[in-house]
Amino acid sequence: MAMDSTTNLIDRSYGYRPEINYLVVGAPGCGKTTFLERITIGKIGGDDFRVPNKPFTLTNSAQENAPILNFHENECMDSEEKKFRPEVLVLCFDIGNPSSLEELDGLNREVGRIYGADLPNIILGLKRDLRHEKREGEYIDPLVGYKAAQSLECAMYMECSAVTEELIPAVVEDLVKKGLDAKTGKAYEASGMGNCIIC
Repeated sequence: MAMDSTTNLIDRSYGYRPEINYLVVGAPGCGKTTFLERITIGKIGGDDFRVPNKPFTLTNSAQENAPILNFHENECMDSEEKKFRPEVLVLCFDIGNPSSLEELDGLNREVGRIYGADLPNIILGLKRDLRHEKREGEYIDPLVGYKAAQSLECAMYMECSAVTEELIPAVVEDLVKKGLDAKTGKAYEASGMGNCIIC
């Protein structure tokens, strides 16, 4: 049965699980793959069977109507996968590499050219743990990242560490909420569909 309205999309009687596509882009080595491995398979470097250019998927199979989150990396823009339409753009940078933040403007423009300028976007700072390891001035201050998010008109700014798992639950929760907001409006607040677990 076709779901042709937001009301149908969130009505539990249909047994429908909303599927949300995220496009996760960033400079090579910024940590986006490590982050996606952590939130979807629960460990880093352990997904030997994942097909290249296919999405990382996160869901809560134990919860009725929990959303299915598909995370596509920017490499898919050069493949058959670019035919999909993302609901949310996640712009990633390495907190320990200022040049990776500078590249986000160009990546944002390229994504806009392919998918349209109306795509909701988020900035995600990765490798947050580096702030505790490096000397002052060798990492991007949160205020700098926040200002970059403002200049790119992003919906929000977030940070986390896949290695230490610092702020991972909060980031996942915000990603779920933003995805559901883009897909259905703010229906998740009433439906309880925003509860997603980290495996």
